[in-house]
Amino acid sequence: MSLDVCKRIWGVRVIRTIIVKPKKAFFAILGLIYMIFLAISFFSEVGNFSRLRTPFFLGDGPNNNYIPFSTISTYILNFNHYNLSTWLFNMFGNVLIFLPLGIIAPVLFNSMYRYKHIIYIAVSIRVVIEILQYQTSLGVFDIDDLILSLTGGIMGFCLYMKFLK
Repeated sequence: MSLDVCKRIWGVRVIRTIIVKPKKAFFAILGLIYMIFLAISFFSEVGNFSRLRTPFFLGDGPNNNYIPFSTISTYILNFNHYNLSTWLFNMFGNVLIFLPLGIIAPVLFNSMYRYKHIIYIAVSIRVVIEILQYQTSLGVFDIDDLILSLTGGIMGFCLYMKFLK
């Protein structure tokens, strides 16, 4: 199949990315896998789908957090009240899960070459996740999750700037 036929079938950008820029194609596939992983990790806990049909609370709910650093400080000051896996997951899980975003986004999109771009995309994605969790009762809204996710995105971008650029 000639390149001209591929251009007409798949579009110039996709074929050019795969043929001319294999690194970008690799990160595009990695980005797709990452987005699927995000969706699964934030919206598929055991029992959550039954709560979607019958919300477990009315009104604001007991576990929503709108005060910055409230949950973070609770985990730091009372770490001995939590088992280690719960503490590590809640403190570092959001950081680690958004770390790849800071690496993948600038590789895929040439226009994302500054910290502010990563901040915008990390905050936007996390706000959508938090709103969906709140609206579907598949989780609770926690502003500290947004802060930790933003930290992870920025850390990933720092790694990108240091090693991949």
